[in-house]
Amino acid sequence: MKRQNLYLLLLMVFPVMLHSQSAWTRITPTPQENTINCITKIPETNKLIAVTGGSMILISEDQGNSWIIKTNPAGKGNNYSIFTVKFLNSNIGYISGSYESVLKTTDGGLTYEEVYSGGSIYNWAGYYDFAFSESNIGVAVGHSGKILRTSNGGDSWVEVVSGVDFKLNAVDFCLSDRFIAVGSDQNIILISNDCGLTWESQTINTSVTYGSLTDIKFITNTVGFISVDGSENKILRTVDAGENWSTLYSGAYSPKAIDFYDDMHIAISCHREIYESGILLSENNGLSWEEYPLGGFSWGANKSIVVLNELMDLIMAGNLGMMFWSSGGFFWENLHERTFWGDIYQVRFLDENTGFALAKNNTGGMLYSDLKKTVDGGISWNNSGGFWNDNGAFYFLNNYLGFMTFKDFELYVYKTTDGGLTWTEIETGFDFDPRTIKFYGTNNGIIAGEWQIIKTTDTGNTWEEINYTPTFWTEFFDIEFISEEEIFIVGGGDYTTTLMLKSNDSGNSCEEDSVGNYGAAYDICFINENIAFLACSFNMILKSSDGGNSWFETTTNNLNPIQFRSIHFPTQEIGYAVGDGSYETILKTTDGGETWNVINSGTTSGLNCVHFFDNNTGLVFGENGVVLKTTTGGTTGFEEINKIAEKNNLHAYPNPFTNKVTLEFNLPKNEKSGHVFIYDQTCKQILSYPVNHTMKSIEISGDKLKPGIYFYQLKTKNGINETKKMVKIE
Repeated sequence: MKRQNLYLLLLMVFPVMLHSQSAWTRITPTPQENTINCITKIPETNKLIAVTGGSMILISEDQGNSWIIKTNPAGKGNNYSIFTVKFLNSNIGYISGSYESVLKTTDGGLTYEEVYSGGSIYNWAGYYDFAFSESNIGVAVGHSGKILRTSNGGDSWVEVVSGVDFKLNAVDFCLSDRFIAVGSDQNIILISNDCGLTWESQTINTSVTYGSLTDIKFITNTVGFISVDGSENKILRTVDAGENWSTLYSGAYSPKAIDFYDDMHIAISCHREIYESGILLSENNGLSWEEYPLGGFSWGANKSIVVLNELMDLIMAGNLGMMFWSSGGFFWENLHERTFWGDIYQVRFLDENTGFALAKNNTGGMLYSDLKKTVDGGISWNNSGGFWNDNGAFYFLNNYLGFMTFKDFELYVYKTTDGGLTWTEIETGFDFDPRTIKFYGTNNGIIAGEWQIIKTTDTGNTWEEINYTPTFWTEFFDIEFISEEEIFIVGGGDYTTTLMLKSNDSGNSCEEDSVGNYGAAYDICFINENIAFLACSFNMILKSSDGGNSWFETTTNNLNPIQFRSIHFPTQEIGYAVGDGSYETILKTTDGGETWNVINSGTTSGLNCVHFFDNNTGLVFGENGVVLKTTTGGTTGFEEINKIAEKNNLHAYPNPFTNKVTLEFNLPKNEKSGHVFIYDQTCKQILSYPVNHTMKSIEISGDKLKPGIYFYQLKTKNGINETKKMVKIE
């Protein structure tokens, strides 16, 4: 791709990274929530780089204490998984991710362009490791025995025949023109003696009956190691560039990823036992190994390891953003903080300080729903109960009286009268998966879910069925009490139908209304007795102006579809809707829900819940336990400005530019004067030019601007407020 085309691509991608970092603060987890698949050093620098399963790239300049987060490399979507990263020098590096793609960076990992796409339709299909020879010939290995080769330092890649069809986990370069690859066949390695052009299988007889060769690293041209995770856990060593292998470790630790500082100091991340990781360290070229546990809940924190220095300072990383630091492996310190271990899918605030959130935890083989409480507006959260199931609902009427419901072999309700300190189990006598529970007053409550709806009139002590005949595959997700008598229950049926039930007799009977084919309605929100909204899974927000009797489509200005999950209005004019999308996940309205515009969240995770305390201060909750807070209404200022960019009062040419750029503008007759501002990538103002109605353009010398991305803005007293983007290239 030519340099100019690359910059044009960055224009489309970069604003997402820019706005998200300034408008939202990450409450939990930190630094991010996605599983880290690979972490490594950037050569010739003191930087670390890590890549995740959620289209995120992390860069640290202080040994992992803080991280800069970049999202959606080369415009890839939120569900893009990045499997591995490899740098050749301080600037040039490669990442591989979903759909058999390879991306290249030339600026130290800040921006990327795609240099190979295999065309797979599967998110999991990709290449899991890179290796380069001293002559910049490179190899990438991946799923189903696939191997790529480059002969020009990674600018282009071609597929070569491996001769096998099992997953290849790792590859490395050693003596002369030799590459060696390992994978999920525990007794076979692949060897190429012609720089990756042809490959032959070699049996190494590990005596492992089942398992995988998880990694291979050469610490010199001839000395290398293979980690074996299987029926027998082993570390193999060669001293003759892979001709022969000997076992130097066999024990309880299951080896995963290998890294080293020099030919004596080697570290291997391991799985130790259920819910715990460990590490194997050698200080004598692998002749002997010391075992050290990480301790605590460190399950899955062994996907990658990096040795930082000769003191054997280490970082291990993996599942759900886990990162641990140690000096020498004896004691491990968390570099991550996490409050929720699963997807947060229900939230309720009683006031600006007190709220509850329910998360599914299905990591490490657990199925547990975890209810937490905050008394400081969502900054910190404490345990308030839970149940061994990943499917349930809750509702609190006040600080003390609350309910949780879940299905085991039948549907149970747990009731608390002391704010969640203790719970009393109630058998309902019904058997269906609950999705939502709501109360009106202390007596009247409803539970709805798959196929069925039940109600109580005695504070949850007994339950009875609401008379309703469901359509095919009916599922209900939200309940709204308008009064004790008037109740709305929304969901979906037949996979596409937007379904609504209405009761005017306290739930004794329900009338079904098929709103349309917008997918399931996950949330219904009344902002007064007449105006209501539905958040639907097929990229639609519906509005009613007559109390829910009729519904019409609103205008949603998102370029990519969103499965809406939650909607909230702090005032009648300002509202927010969140969901799961390939790029966008939050929309905002400032005109009472008639039109909705994208704002950026700073996370690639899907969002399930939103709550705002006022116009500007609010929280969003979502997948992998993410909680974000804003005090600026979710915007940085530029996003609001860009909504009126269609006025086309401002242009730059040429764009991109080198020696100079001309900014053309058009002031209406009622505008006497204004200013043109130039901002850099961090939104810092660096240039300002006064303009008036007699001027049509200004010319800016390229000497005033370094190569990079800039924003230019026209502002006038009476309301023109337009921002666009331009690029200076070398």
